[in-house]
Amino acid sequence: MSGTWLRSLRTSGAACAVATAVVLAAANSGCTAHVAPGRGAEHGPVRAVLTTTFRLAGIAGVANGGGVAWATTGNAVLRIDPRTDRATQFLSDPGASLTSIAFGAGSLWVKDTAGILRVDPGTGKVTARIAVRGSALSFGEGALWTLTYDFTRSSLLAAQLVRIDPATNAVRTFPLQVAKTWGLAAGEGAVWVSTTCMAFACLLRVDPATGRVTRVAGPHLFGQVTVGDGAAWVSDGARVTRIDPRTARPTAIVPLLSLAPTSESSPILNGSGLLAAAPGVVWVTRAANARHASLLRLDPRTGRVTGAGLAVGRQPQAVVSSGSTAWVANRMY
Repeated sequence: MSGTWLRSLRTSGAACAVATAVVLAAANSGCTAHVAPGRGAEHGPVRAVLTTTFRLAGIAGVANGGGVAWATTGNAVLRIDPRTDRATQFLSDPGASLTSIAFGAGSLWVKDTAGILRVDPGTGKVTARIAVRGSALSFGEGALWTLTYDFTRSSLLAAQLVRIDPATNAVRTFPLQVAKTWGLAAGEGAVWVSTTCMAFACLLRVDPATGRVTRVAGPHLFGQVTVGDGAAWVSDGARVTRIDPRTARPTAIVPLLSLAPTSESSPILNGSGLLAAAPGVVWVTRAANARHASLLRLDPRTGRVTGAGLAVGRQPQAVVSSGSTAWVANRMY
């Protein structure tokens, strides 16, 4: 069976009942807890509960903004209301290939094969077509950011960080002087790019105004990146590292998996280490194999796992979060 599950999860106090998950849609159980930054729920320990499961043909990207979640399914964009747990088709283009998606400056930004579409989230109207063939999208530090590649004079593939001004849709490019990038996140005063630096993995801190690049020192700085609660977070699938954005230094390492020293497999291939941050919480997926994955909640103050992990299926593809709600997309074969 091919396709994707999109699962909705919420933080809940200990006294809350777990809502029953159903295919396509389910009503909110009414037990969502509003979590203050850096604190737990008002009553009982915080845990995650599964509230809804959507069965979809395939999800290429997930984003959050404007009080709802957004998902691309190849030739369409879905709008998912967290209050009703209902998904509706928002934008459709049978000939398109819509993948990465982001929300910012009151607009949806959607990657297509020909460039980036700027979409009005109220009407679904495409308000601009920007001829940048980027990969990942991230909105933060007052702009939309994406990564592209270009051939240098020596014919080596070089990565570039691209800034798109939401006021004018003007494009500005910053060279990164690296050949391979893995993750992108804008926020906490910088743009963060996980990459390969001279045959080893590293994290770049890019000044959003000047493009000045600082390489962050430390092990395991590879894979997925997110920002939130006063820190940057990066995961190689086996551990999560918290970075102080002011000093660009690691301040905590959270183990996810115990890997044998001779292991050649990357947990990222199983969907481990996907990150999402919201006020008071950081979510991360843990997958020791391609069959079973779980979602963990980290306390951003201590960097420690809080509560037990919640099973979310196999091979997660994307995670986004808004307050006490998290959305996880994973394969369903």
